[in-house]
Parts: sequence; structure tokens; C-alpha cells
Amino acid sequence: MPLYRGRKSLQRALLLLRRAGAAEGSTDLPEPPAGTELHKYWELATGKRKLNYVRAASSNPGKKVAAKIHPFGINPPAATPPPTLVKYSNRAKGAMSAQVGDAGDLNHVTTADADPINRGRNFRAATITVFNPTGTETPETSQTLGSSYKKRAGASYTFPFGTNPTGTLAYSEVRADLLGKAIALNPDASVSFKPEILK
Repeated sequence: MPLYRGRKSLQRALLLLRRAGAAEGSTDLPEPPAGTELHKYWELATGKRKLNYVRAASSNPGKKVAAKIHPFGINPPAATPPPTLVKYSNRAKGAMSAQVGDAGDLNHVTTADADPINRGRNFRAATITVFNPTGTETPETSQTLGSSYKKRAGASYTFPFGTNPTGTLAYSEVRADLLGKAIALNPDASVSFKPEILK
């Protein structure tokens, strides 16, 4: 039985519960003391309990739409290189102007005659995620460990982005530009990025 994958420190603590001499990869884990955070984690690791998260309507991505970008990690093979097909939520597309600007700021290719390449699972576009908090923090209970934490309601939007057609704009340059635009539009927003992955 594979172990639930989560926090590395708790994962390590569970593995230390194995009896001396247990085979490598064994999931025969003695039960930790009831009422502890480690016990809560043990329940997940052994399949005795499952997480059940209800996604708020304000963060539900909904239908996916297509966009075309030029990846940072590919040298343009021609004067007019073909763009790469990516997808993101229609909900985010509708909020683009209020969160990051327009498609040009994300370096989306908008010309209809640019036939894109679908790179499938070998490619994940760089993304910017903008979280706009609303209201005040409210206490919540962690389903993983049963501990309390504070959560602030809000809405988040994720957008893929790329470089320009000639590949002269570096990821760091586009990232900095988008960060500035997102904060200018929503000063209280929390902004995060994920770099491109190209296999």
C-alpha cells in the first residue's frame, strides 16, 4: 500500500515508526498515540481516512480555453516560429484585464494564421497566479492534521505566459513585468509564479 504523500517531516516520522529490520518500503506502521497530529497523518498514510475538500465556486476553473505562446526554452527555428498550444480556465480569461492586463502582456499569440504545436505532457507553460483576498481571516481546521489555522477568502486566477516570437525576452523579464502589472491593478493581491517545464 503506497503511503499518502504530504509533508516530508511527518512522512519521515511515520517511517521511523517501522519496526527495526523491516523491509525497505514497508508500510506496516505501528499506530501513533491517539489525538496527536502524527496519528491524524497516520490515518491518511494507511488509508483509514481520506481528504474531502469542497472547492469554493469563486476558485472553480470551469471550462478550459486555448491560448498560443512561445516557450522560453525553445530557440526559434525560423523567422516566424510556430507557437505552442496551452490551455487555461475560461474564468481566468474573463478576468484577464482586471488581473494582469491583456493577452499581449502575457505574450499570447493572437493571430489566427499561427497554427500551434500541441506538445502534450512534455510541456507545461510558465504561469502567474493572482490571488485577490476579500474580507478578513477566519479560523479553519486542517483536514490533514486537525490543527487550526487562519484562512482568508478570495479568488485566484492563473494565466500561462511565454516569450516573444524571436525568443529575446527572458523568463525573468516577463515575470518582473507581469508582477508589476498585477500589483498595479490590485495592490493587495498575492502573486506567485511557476516556471516553464519542457521535457
